[in-house]
Amino acid sequence: MQIPVNKDLDSYKDDFFKGLTLKQTALSIISVAAGTGTFLFASYVLKLEQSVSFYLALPVVLPIAASGFLRIHGMTPLEYLKKRRSAITREVYYFIPEVLLPGGQERDPSSVKKMVKNPSFMLDDPEREVC
Repeated sequence: MQIPVNKDLDSYKDDFFKGLTLKQTALSIISVAAGTGTFLFASYVLKLEQSVSFYLALPVVLPIAASGFLRIHGMTPLEYLKKRRSAITREVYYFIPEVLLPGGQERDPSSVKKMVKNPSFMLDDPEREVC
């Protein structure tokens, strides 16, 4: 008796309906409902043509559907955007070797921040030797 086992356990997903997970199924239903609602609103209330109504429904449907199916570096789009925002807003740290500090200054965090904002201190003395 042989029982088939998936060799790649990381790619295993629990099927809920027709190969989709519960989250994918729910977001599919939500995206279809939102697209239908947008299409009907644009067609019957705003009296737009059906092709224009369809194109107006796409920007509503695509982000909802993408959040269920799309993976960026193994993360959902919302997780990716949160990590990206935190990476962009993170404070930047600089390393300035003491050899490059002007006039034998000691390392002082406030002076280093001033020098990083104005890196011209390295150009003050072009004759200075760096080990």
